[in-house]
Amino acid sequence: MSIGTPGEGLLTQSQVALLDELTSALGTAGGSGTGAENDAGVDHEDFYQHWRHVKAQHRLLEEKERRSRWSWVDQVQEVCDAACVELGGLLAHLESLDNQRQDVVRKTTALHEQCVHMVQDQEQLSNTAEALAERLDFFDRVADVARVLDQGILAAASPDSQEDLALVLDQLDGSIEFLEAHNDFCQAQAYLHQFEHLRNRACISVRSALQKSLEKSIVVVEQQVKDKVGDDSSDMRVFYTRFLSEGAKYKPFTALLQRRVDVHETYSAELEQLEAFYVHLRVRLVTASVTEHLQSIMPKHLDISQLASATRQAA
Repeated sequence: MSIGTPGEGLLTQSQVALLDELTSALGTAGGSGTGAENDAGVDHEDFYQHWRHVKAQHRLLEEKERRSRWSWVDQVQEVCDAACVELGGLLAHLESLDNQRQDVVRKTTALHEQCVHMVQDQEQLSNTAEALAERLDFFDRVADVARVLDQGILAAASPDSQEDLALVLDQLDGSIEFLEAHNDFCQAQAYLHQFEHLRNRACISVRSALQKSLEKSIVVVEQQVKDKVGDDSSDMRVFYTRFLSEGAKYKPFTALLQRRVDVHETYSAELEQLEAFYVHLRVRLVTASVTEHLQSIMPKHLDISQLASATRQAA
């Protein structure tokens, strides 16, 4: 029986050869007696038992070493499996985050597009609201113009009242022109009548203010003429000085009407009435004085030779 092989690592090849020689020597020795043979057999048996024991321990150590190596491999494999599982979880979370990011990008893009559309809609609505406000302003001017006219802007013939009247007339003419061009608007006709009524009120206010001023002037002049009855040296400037001063105050207002004669016939009609009223007052004022003057000079210059002198005195 072979004790061992060189590849097992317990005994070298030379040691195995010496053991074989020892075994054969012991087997050929016959004259040693039974007792010596028994002792040698016992020694061999002990040696082989010890060798088997050593071999068994060596195998156990090898198996233990192999088991420890496999245990380490198993542990490494478990760690790798756990790392793979965790890596898979991380990749899944990363994919989920990427999907969420793409979702956020899509929502952000959609929100940005909606904001752009909302801004455009807001600008369009703002422009529409401004256009509506501009158009509604023509309708809202009724109350403003009526309030200004109710305040009596011509009570004092001042530059401020002149500016107010010019603004009122501009608003009235602009509103009437707009409503005439857009007569299909709701209540356009009703507001058009109101604006025309207010324009008539404004023109009547100018005429009334000027007529009152002229009437006051003629009362003063008539009183001055009455106080100087029979006075041949009476100054003839009394007949027009007062009117010139009053006319200078109200000339800007009549100029406003004059500039708007081509806009509407109301302005020309008011100017004609003012002129007719002015002529009537002037004729009424000078009629008595001229008649009296003519009656005073006619008896003195009835002769043909005094005709030129009479004409000069009459003029």
